[in-house]
Amino acid sequence: MRVYTERDTMSSTSGRSSLDDVVDAYKAGIDVTLIDVNLRRSVDERLANLQRFPSARGPRARDGEVTDFAALIQRLSDAAIEFILIGGVAATVHGSVRLTRDVDVVYARDSNNVRKICDALEKIRPYLRGASKGLPFRLDPPTMTAGLNFTLTTDEGDLDLLGEMTGGGTYEQLLPRAVRIEMYGRTCYCLSIDQLIAAKRAAGRPRDIDAIAELEIIRERSTRT
Repeated sequence: MRVYTERDTMSSTSGRSSLDDVVDAYKAGIDVTLIDVNLRRSVDERLANLQRFPSARGPRARDGEVTDFAALIQRLSDAAIEFILIGGVAATVHGSVRLTRDVDVVYARDSNNVRKICDALEKIRPYLRGASKGLPFRLDPPTMTAGLNFTLTTDEGDLDLLGEMTGGGTYEQLLPRAVRIEMYGRTCYCLSIDQLIAAKRAAGRPRDIDAIAELEIIRERSTRT
């Protein structure tokens, strides 16, 4: 493990040193060493590393399998669906080392995009996560138009489709500040780290408060690279 000293680089904008970050992270139970390692990885490597952890195998994913982040994101992208990555996967994209078990996206709710979503997911049997077996459900345009947010399990893992995100808004409201990310050979939109922090502050759950501390450290350290 790296030993941090006063010789660590000072930030020209904040006057904080790497040692300051380490002290704050230690208080929050965050391992800065792991974050630094993750920031040196590509986005694809960060997500692949996440899937190696047994605890990423959520009981929610069908048959106990790990959610296939690559397959789901490629499926949405290849269908030319308008979506923005949010939640845990977006945090991982920026360098988070916290575990996540599903892909969360905010999607555009126009009729053309809704139809594309339904067509793209049909082959992987989307079903309401946590619903009783046998409950009639079909993800089709009328269903999506009548609803807003859908937490799904599929043959490729868990997928959350949000028409609107707490603390962020709709696809159209989020898009101007979202960032373009190269991943899995595709270009996708992802929440900026500032948007992620704002959204988690708005949600205000204990797990979100913990995530904010990590994201703020990632933001600070990313500006130095």
